[in-house]
Amino acid sequence: MSANADMATLWPYLPREGIEETLEWLTGIQGSRAGEQRRALRRVPREYLRLNHIHDDATADAIRALVRANFTGPWAVPHWGQALSLGPLTATDTALAIPATLADFRVGEDVALAALGGPAKGTLVTRTVAAIAESTLTLTAPVGLDAPFAAVAPLREGRLTEPVEDTRGPGFWQASVRFLLEGGRDLAAEVLPLEGDTPLLAEPVLLSEARQGAIQRQTAYLDGATGLVAPIALTDYSERREEIAFLDATPASRWRRRQMFYSLRGRQRAFLLRPAPGETARLVRLDSDTVDIALGAGYARTAVTVVEVPA
Repeated sequence: MSANADMATLWPYLPREGIEETLEWLTGIQGSRAGEQRRALRRVPREYLRLNHIHDDATADAIRALVRANFTGPWAVPHWGQALSLGPLTATDTALAIPATLADFRVGEDVALAALGGPAKGTLVTRTVAAIAESTLTLTAPVGLDAPFAAVAPLREGRLTEPVEDTRGPGFWQASVRFLLEGGRDLAAEVLPLEGDTPLLAEPVLLSEARQGAIQRQTAYLDGATGLVAPIALTDYSERREEIAFLDATPASRWRRRQMFYSLRGRQRAFLLRPAPGETARLVRLDSDTVDIALGAGYARTAVTVVEVPA
């Protein structure tokens, strides 16, 4: 988010565990004699971020008041799905020792810093990025926070997609908010090895659940001179689906997984899948243009369904 975007209201609340991120591409698929043709209609996905909060009555009232005042307006949303952990932080620090290339930080744009411990716990400040290096994020001004540990995340402009979901618990409120983030970039990188021009996913997966297979028929429809529409069978092929999942527990593996999905662009790009050594690689694609990422304490879990496609 640009440091000059002063009209956006900062979302100042730190989420609990259970952050949900959704990436949504758009692919046009047409039948052909070879099976199917796929066109990427949205190369940079829409990004949705759902944040879950647990608060007391007073803070729950403050959240409702803040949302009422700016429900349809722009928000400055920390992208906690890309947050990186920091060690001890002092108020005069301008250089943060983090793997800054493993998140979507941008020179000249803002980041959010949150104190996660000490007297300033829960305090959130924003600063502008001056420079990005492999192991350092440099800011244009001191952080102004003292904390034994903290977190830093890219700051993005976003819009609420729905009213806040409030749930009353014994002595607390749980609030869930969902933002559509704006200003996305294409983060694709060729992180998978290639066999010819086709990416090969040959790493173990967390889960492999077979789904029912089917026979798929591709059909074209021709408008004859008499005005009648005639169906023309192009090809038949078997279609098998299965669910696979990934559990990424380090910043490097989480960033690599994000780059992998960006390079596949939803259903647009096929890849070879070999989930276990010795198995025959199968040509598959994602079965949906939507990828859901569940983020917990230090890990990201992504489950997707893949479908075999004709070679």
